[in-house]
Amino acid sequence: MAITHPINRNLTLIYCHDWRGVPLPRCHSPYIQEYLIRSQKVIDHAVGCASRVTAVRCDLRLPAAASDVNSRTITKFLSSLKAKIEADQCQKAREGRRFHRTPLSYIWVKERCASSNPHYHCCLLLSGHAYHHLGNFSGGSNMAARIIQAWASALGLSASESSGLVHFPQNAVYHINRNSRSYPQAYAGLITRISYFAKAATKPFGDGSHHFGCSRSSHRM
Repeated sequence: MAITHPINRNLTLIYCHDWRGVPLPRCHSPYIQEYLIRSQKVIDHAVGCASRVTAVRCDLRLPAAASDVNSRTITKFLSSLKAKIEADQCQKAREGRRFHRTPLSYIWVKERCASSNPHYHCCLLLSGHAYHHLGNFSGGSNMAARIIQAWASALGLSASESSGLVHFPQNAVYHINRNSRSYPQAYAGLITRISYFAKAATKPFGDGSHHFGCSRSSHRM
């Protein structure tokens, strides 16, 4: 069943537990169909650019005193992360080390639970040839550290001030290899996981800000 979203008439709510052959958790229904479609396009683009893809899930929280009403903070985060990845690859080139160029594809959604600050859920997609592991969370030159540092930079905070504002959930890293026999299952598994981003609940529609964004497009909803 599909109905028009009662607040944002450009969006469609769907009540289903299977979408394009991919299982969707019933507990998160209804889903915003347009968010599902755009998320799948981002994943398809990433897989088209690299035969191996590493997808990283992270949650980005705001300080207790913050009042975020637009997408500038998440835009700053993505710009900072892209710069850090580029710096890492330039460093490897200077050292004569082998490396693979990687675009940064992404999907993000803004949510707000009752009586809490807004927060962001992100999925970051990179070439699996370039980056395979998240690394530890305590610092150093790894993807976890870059993500934590990029969020601190976006907030204008020091690393110590931003401590605890980045959360990596369980099973935060997915690997997809389109040449592997397990590719269909891995692909479907990632879409099922990211379908959480498309749930209609907890989206603060009507607050004047964007609630969904992704790479390859400037369109936000």
